[in-house]
Amino acid sequence: MSNSPLRSVFNLYRNTFSLNESIEFVLLEARLENRDADLKRFENRTSSFYSKSICQMNVFDSDLKTMKLNSHNDMNSIKRVADSGFEFGINLGTHCKLPPEMLSAFNFGILNSHPGILPKYRGSCCVEWALHNGDDVGCTLHFMSEEIDAGPIISVGKLHNYSHLSYQEIRILTYWLGIKLMSDALIRYSVDITKVIETTAQEGQSKWWGAIPDSIQSAIEVNYAPKHRGATEHLKSIPIRYWHETFYKK
Repeated sequence: MSNSPLRSVFNLYRNTFSLNESIEFVLLEARLENRDADLKRFENRTSSFYSKSICQMNVFDSDLKTMKLNSHNDMNSIKRVADSGFEFGINLGTHCKLPPEMLSAFNFGILNSHPGILPKYRGSCCVEWALHNGDDVGCTLHFMSEEIDAGPIISVGKLHNYSHLSYQEIRILTYWLGIKLMSDALIRYSVDITKVIETTAQEGQSKWWGAIPDSIQSAIEVNYAPKHRGATEHLKSIPIRYWHETFYKK
């Protein structure tokens, strides 16, 4: 697994559902360009919900084994990963376009949870574009391939019952859903390691979406303005363990 703003989401999920009891994780820590900008964007999208939650619950990743890498594209680093015999890679966010050597350095490949319904929503800001277009909002778990957001699909999850939520709450739930899909797949595999994770090829209309204009982003935040005192007050009233049955569907 790589380091990124999504580490906070993963750590909270890992603590809530005791993932370490069945799966051993190793953090592949590499220097990331634009990490400060990524963190700022993530905190703005979630009103710092995850960073505040892990601090309040004292949930961090100090218990994880760590392998420090120069880069996810550095050939020496790739060799270290390949020699370690990892079964799966978990992408928690990287700006690097991973080379074929890194993609094949893991026995079964690298899992990526994309915040968007593939193949219709590839690229960036797919949650925002889907809200703007009136389409389903959700995540797609897939194996990474040389083409970005184009690998074989493992599972798709969609949000429901969110029209009354704020934009920030929708984003919080989307990030959480991505980690849920990834964890579900890993748990199924850990229960029966002889069972291959089934996938389907991406079919149908696809489109690459880029950065969303500020004017559209502002309109989304107005349309999904907080209905309560704070941007995340409704979610805070629902225990995290019950988010699944309340807001998610397959």
